Amino acid sequence: MTIKPSAYLRCRAGKGWLRGLGALVAAAALLAAAWVVEFECAVSPHKLPLAAQEFLAEHYPQQTPALVLWAWDDFRIRYEVFFHTGTQLRFRYGGALKAVDSRQQPIPAGIVPEAVREYVGRHFPGAVITKLEHERREWEVRLSNGVELSFDNRNFFPTGYDD
Repeated sequence: MTIKPSAYLRCRAGKGWLRGLGALVAAAALLAAAWVVEFECAVSPHKLPLAAQEFLAEHYPQQTPALVLWAWDDFRIRYEVFFHTGTQLRFRYGGALKAVDSRQQPIPAGIVPEAVREYVGRHFPGAVITKLEHERREWEVRLSNGVELSFDNRNFFPTGYDD
């Protein structure tokens, strides 16, 4: 003899997996929404990390920032500094330099690694470095003549060329 559960029990038992699936979908949607959320707000230059303040004092002593942004993006905090000349600097959370973009003006020589400066001076005479970006394993450089170069992080050997 087989015992059959009532219709009520069958209906309730079938919804358990549906609730679990709904919770999983809701959690995934919240995580996806949090991933694309970006917050930016203007802050005082005194709110920059100490390393970033020292960097600005050393390499840009005559300039006062026009705008300093604190940004939260991709679960990371970063700072962006804008000058009236059009120069833009990006710093990581601790104050380490991530990028400098000075449009058409040369970047101060003390910022650029010496091996990169020598390579650019030897192979592109007359061109100046207008953009410098440091990623995990490479340095990216843009020159005033439009050439973009990539160097590896360890021995500064060129790894990319784009004109």
